[in-house]
Amino acid sequence: MGKLEDRQTAAGGSSGSVAAQLSTLAGSMPPLDPAIAQGFAGACFCGRISYAVQGVPLFAYLCHCTDCRRINGTAFHTGIVARADDLSLRGQEPGSFACMADSGNSISRFHCNHCGSQLYSQTMAEPAIVSLKAGSVTSAPQDLIRPVLQIFFRSRVPWVPAPVDILTYATGMRGQTPIHPSAEGPAEV
Repeated sequence: MGKLEDRQTAAGGSSGSVAAQLSTLAGSMPPLDPAIAQGFAGACFCGRISYAVQGVPLFAYLCHCTDCRRINGTAFHTGIVARADDLSLRGQEPGSFACMADSGNSISRFHCNHCGSQLYSQTMAEPAIVSLKAGSVTSAPQDLIRPVLQIFFRSRVPWVPAPVDILTYATGMRGQTPIHPSAEGPAEV
């Protein structure tokens, strides 16, 4: 069984919290590049807020949901999942915006009040983890941040090429079984 199939098997059989699924997935992912495995740092565009993540991030992912597309002004969101306890902020207090996500979870999105840069998000359902905006990372080359899964694939805009070598979920991860990207094309635009 190939690496993708191993991860799909591990992910498909999990139940319980998303954090438990994430831990299972993280254990089956390829090792991170040493440059990011020791932690990383980031900042907003104007530099008034910076952050550090101590320890190993769990993994990076793509989200194609309409909320992420709108809040980021892009075709998809690239996030880095880390433990909330590993995140430390410096500088100004970030602003936040709470809403219901496409998944039905209450999500708080944190940003710089001065320049508007999105920094991270956190759900009420899984407060022990945060999703940092990959574009805000300043201490590691962007090519070290390789997504290993994608969610809300059904919402993917049709002109975005679909990676076929990563775990793919038609909607969110909670209680879902991964699909093959060629099995489900974009259903909404």
